[in-house]
Amino acid sequence: MIELRDVSVDHGRIGALRGVSAVFAAGEVTALAGPNGSGKSTLLGVIAGLQDHRGRVVSPRGTRVAYVVQRSAVDASLPLTVLDAVTMGRWARRGTWRPLSRDDRRIVAECVHAVGLDGLERRPLHELSGGQRQRALVAQGLAQRADVLLLDEPTVGLDDASRSLIGRAVDAVASRGVVVVHATHDDEVLRASARVIRLLDGRIVPERSTVSAY
Repeated sequence: MIELRDVSVDHGRIGALRGVSAVFAAGEVTALAGPNGSGKSTLLGVIAGLQDHRGRVVSPRGTRVAYVVQRSAVDASLPLTVLDAVTMGRWARRGTWRPLSRDDRRIVAECVHAVGLDGLERRPLHELSGGQRQRALVAQGLAQRADVLLLDEPTVGLDDASRSLIGRAVDAVASRGVVVVHATHDDEVLRASARVIRLLDGRIVPERSTVSAY
């Protein structure tokens, strides 16, 4: 479980988050909804430990967090293959220079398969479609085997097949007891989430719960 207690963030004179309190449960997919500038990405940054803030973030000692960014935040010219990108997800556990174990390689292969990129492991990221690149980034997050999985607009601009693959992979992670939080504008993704937290001007507005599936 991750709990935010009266969390506020200022970007200059602008209040990006204003007294946000929320609980994110293990085994549940929580969607952050709201217009651009409402504080969704800032809230993810707070949970990830990347954003200075006031208030408290409470989590069990040793909680590991994986943060999946939008594909537009990654330089497409980086000389990485799909396998390289997903393998990077294991570095948090093993360090950059330690060789992969048999278990690491198994996990990487499982994550590649989970997002439907089998057969593309040796393809450079810049040769992939936008949906395939985003799926590779999601697989990298899955490979970390973290306690908390954060995703920033993971399905924006993707085709139905990519959205479905990502959705099923995220649901499978949550079913193993992981805290999953993602920011989204996608109505279908919102309907598929166990819980929706809506933000407006850095504040939480009344939430609603939904039950559906991808």
